[in-house]
Amino acid sequence: MRFISHLFFTGITMLLSNQSSAVFGIGHARAELASPLIIIDQIECNFGFIAIDPDMGFQTISMTADGTITCPETYVCGGNPNRGQFQTSGAPNALVNINITGATATLGNGAGGFVTFDPTFEGETDILSNIVLDQSGTATIPFGGKIDFTGNESPGTYTSSNGSSFLVTVNY
Repeated sequence: MRFISHLFFTGITMLLSNQSSAVFGIGHARAELASPLIIIDQIECNFGFIAIDPDMGFQTISMTADGTITCPETYVCGGNPNRGQFQTSGAPNALVNINITGATATLGNGAGGFVTFDPTFEGETDILSNIVLDQSGTATIPFGGKIDFTGNESPGTYTSSNGSSFLVTVNY
């Protein structure tokens, strides 16, 4: 009897081991839709009134993102300068990166005169990383930059609308 019992269990074991067994599971997927990002130029960067000294040659005037102007000793800077400002909007509390992708812009006076404007964010950088949008999905980004002068520029108001603009990108 012992032999038959052993034979029976061996046969059952062989039957079970030859059958394939299937395992089932449940899969899941997820997608989070975010509001599209928008960036607008809220405030134009304005260096104010500048009187240059043509005898000094190449000079640079700079403005920090907080609006502080650095003017060469031989130039006079005045008027009502103010820093520029972008506003970006998207998903509430999201992290975004902002990049000035056009390195410089040409400012023209409409009469053939040009100067170069190099825009920068705080810390004189072209890139801001991990900016947190507020609970309404917005952030205000100040910017400044610098303008290079040769000393030979003609008087007039120099703007990017008479020259070229710079490109700012924002992404999640």
